[in-house]
Amino acid sequence: MKLPWIKHPRSGDPDTMLTMALGAFLVCLGKFLVNGVILTFGDKSINLGVIDAGLIAALLTPTLGAYVMRKYSSSPDKKGEEDGK
Repeated sequence: MKLPWIKHPRSGDPDTMLTMALGAFLVCLGKFLVNGVILTFGDKSINLGVIDAGLIAALLTPTLGAYVMRKYSSSPDKKGEEDGK
């Protein structure tokens, strides 16, 4: 099964970390938008719960941090080229 990865804007190659970072951001945004909502259907009610900033940070920090570090580590080292090494 081939997964629908988002293509990197510069290289055009499928990028798994970009896909995961965007997915985590959208999930957190969706949960934030329904924060504290209670849906009532007749005599049944569904409480969607609340989310705090610590939980959002715990979800987004590792994913976005991994994406940024991967971009930083995969960029060519310009300092070594300038020194003639």
